[in-house]
Amino acid sequence: WVVTAAHCADGADGVTVYLGATDIKNDNEKGQQRIYTSKANIVVHANWDASTLSNDISLIKLPVAVEFNDLIQPATLPKMDGKYSTYEGDMVWASGWGRDSDAATSVSQFLRYIEVPVLKQSTCKTYYLGTVTDKMICIKSVDKKSTCNGDRGGPL
Repeated sequence: WVVTAAHCADGADGVTVYLGATDIKNDNEKGQQRIYTSKANIVVHANWDASTLSNDISLIKLPVAVEFNDLIQPATLPKMDGKYSTYEGDMVWASGWGRDSDAATSVSQFLRYIEVPVLKQSTCKTYYLGTVTDKMICIKSVDKKSTCNGDRGGPL
């Protein structure tokens, strides 16, 4: 299974999942796996709301087993004990093939990443004026660098 954003998967006829890739145009990149799956294997959260971005999460069931290697490893998810960290103040990694500037006209060929801090919920709620819930995480730009268009649905 792959976790992504509902706004990336909602309405898709199918998706290609890139695993272990850093060069999106190189089909022969060592360690990379590309797996296509149809919309039958895309599960969008039943309460996904595009107007409020609530429950912006989706699961993609891969039709074949993933071959783990040095570049591809499963994510560690929180335990099911009901105690979840807010991650406020933690440094996290965001990555994607999104645009590398506001002026860019296309997404990046190469995977880009940045380490950014997680903001306090109160700061985020003030900045976004009531659209942020306790189920959301906000990150802060660092040195005028952040995620950009095309990075949506990527890992944090």
